[in-house]
Formats: sequence, C-alpha cells, structure tokens
Amino acid sequence: MPTTTLRTGAAKPATKTQAPAADKSVQPVDPHAEMRKRLETMGMTPEAIDAAISTMKDKPKAAAPEAPAVPETNGAEQAAATAEVVDEEPVDTAPEPEGNYDDPFKDPVETTAATGADPAPAAEEDHEPEETEERRVVVNNHWSAASGGALSGDIDRSDFKLPQFKIIQGNGPETVNYTQGEITLVGQVLFRSPTGDKPTEPIRFIPITLQKYFRENLESGSKLKPRNAMTREEVSKLGGSLEFTVVAGKRIKPTWSPAAKVIMLLEKPEKSDAPDHPGFTIEISIGGKTRFFAPAVFYVNGGAYRSFAKSIIDATNFILKTGDKIVLHKRVWKMQIYKKTSGEFTIYTPEVTILNELTPPELLPTIEGLSGAKA
Repeated sequence: MPTTTLRTGAAKPATKTQAPAADKSVQPVDPHAEMRKRLETMGMTPEAIDAAISTMKDKPKAAAPEAPAVPETNGAEQAAATAEVVDEEPVDTAPEPEGNYDDPFKDPVETTAATGADPAPAAEEDHEPEETEERRVVVNNHWSAASGGALSGDIDRSDFKLPQFKIIQGNGPETVNYTQGEITLVGQVLFRSPTGDKPTEPIRFIPITLQKYFRENLESGSKLKPRNAMTREEVSKLGGSLEFTVVAGKRIKPTWSPAAKVIMLLEKPEKSDAPDHPGFTIEISIGGKTRFFAPAVFYVNGGAYRSFAKSIIDATNFILKTGDKIVLHKRVWKMQIYKKTSGEFTIYTPEVTILNELTPPELLPTIEGLSGAKA
C-alpha cells in the first residue's frame, strides 16, 4: 500500500530515479507448479494440463457458507455439561442401528410429533473438506481427458458413489428383504448369517481411507434418525456427551458414540454363499493369477467401531507406517463376522486381523483412484 507524505512549503520538482536492473538469475515462479505435478501423476498429458489450468483463471470464488445456528441447551443439558465424568468404557445395551446406515451426512434428521420435541436440525450435506473451484475444474478436466471425451460436462466427485458393505442388524426395514446377520455388498447377499460360534468365511480387504465422526445414541425402536457430528465440540453444542456421567447421584450413559466411514478394497473370497456375486468387477493379474476385487464403503459404530475401525486406527501407530508417513493401505487385512450377545440382544460383529502381507503393487493404481472417491 503506498504511503502518504505531508509536505510544507513549495513543492519541489520530482526527481527521476533509475530502477535497479533485474536479476536475470532469478527464474519466474510458476504458481501452478504443484498442481502440474499432481496432474502429471494422474496421467494427464502436458497439453491437457495446460488446458485444465487455463480454465481455472478468472473463476469467481464461492462465498463461504454460513455456520448453522447452535441450538440452545435446556436445564438438563446444562446439568449434564457440569456433571461428574466417570471414566468407563461404554457397554452396548442395545442392538446396532439397522444396516450400518447410508451416508450419515446426506439425509436430514427425521422427527415425529409424538416425541414432543422440536425438529432436530438437518445433518450437514457434506462434512468433508470443501472442494475449491480450482480443484473442481481440474478434476472435471481430468475425467474428460482420461476418458478421451467419453465423460464430459460438469462432472465432479459427487457424481461417483461407492457400493456399501453392510451387516444387517436389528429388526428394522431392511430385515423385510434380508435376515438379521446377513452380510451384503451392492445390496446382494455375500454371506448368510453366522450361527453359533462359527463365524463367516474370511474375506480379505485393504483399508484405503477412514473418517471418524460421532453418532447419536437413540433408544431401541426410536423413530428418529440419529444425528451425526464431526467433532467433540459439535457433540457438546448439541447437548450430547461421550462419557458416562453422574447427575444427582444417577449414572447416565453417553448419549453419543464414535463411528467411522471406511473406504476399502475387498478381495473376492475363496468361499462364500454367493460364488458368482456381481460386486467383484475389478479384475487384476497378480503374480500370474487373476484375482477379483470390489470397492466398498463400510459404516460402523458401537461394537463394530471398536472391533473394526479402532483396530485399524491402532495399527497406524506402528505397523501402517513408512518412515513418519501413515500408509493406511500398506497391509492386507482379514475380516470375519461373529454372532454375539449383548445383554438380551444379538449382534453381529466384524473381527479383523492384520496380515503379514504387503499390499501388492499391482493394486496401487486402483487404490489411488479410490482414495479420492465420494462414498
């Protein structure tokens, strides 16, 4: 910003000053150098990269969305906020929510007049990091160039949706078409319900991304849709708790629990109840042998969060590392589904084991493509 000088008396004639000669040894900085490198790793040609970057210029930036209003807390919520915290691991006393849910950040929360409560605020449409206009344009151009023009138009990551891997729990609407405990992929049964102490046959998988969030605990049979929050602060603002508390001598269970969304690559099991399952569409030759894979997203909470997601998170402390960098897809894992009881309820829990087997390099291009997929 130019400075203003106050002068007194007659103005003096301006004197010309000669600008210093430019240092020719200093090379101009390309503001898009980092973006060029990223696009090169995506397989784009120099011409396509230039075209993609040129479309980014003079694009207006979207205004940041306004933050949603925080609901006021009532007296009970204020009492809970100041209650004594009991350091104890939550115990499942109700079955897992039906079907391991659809995308928890997509559908609005439902309420019924019978509850007498104010309508809960709708869940955020997208809690993931906001895509800038610059990145969206580059992504659009990438798919157009990579497909030779077969894909065109305003295509972004929201147009791509992964199939869900589900364990049917509880007695909700999905049990009309499936039996409790069945494991499905792309809406079709992969394993029948495990019985007794015998789990399902193992299924190998590679975790690619894991997003932790928090999910509201509702009483069994509630007609409300559980709310979701990305941080502990959001849970607190919604009047929730994540630990056991004691209020007026009464022990109160947590009203929210950790949950996770995991994107993974499943390998077609050698044995299953659907040997011709249509979900395994990715055919890759590894070591001279053809193997089949399926991308999937798996939503977990409660006991499934602790046995599945928490096991993966724990492994990032030492096993899933290359130097100081966490590489979630570094190893192959094995999963089996067990039938268990929790109080008077029956639940089906995924148990996982990390194998002493590095992810085959032939899978890395597929994994890199899925790491940015919209689940």
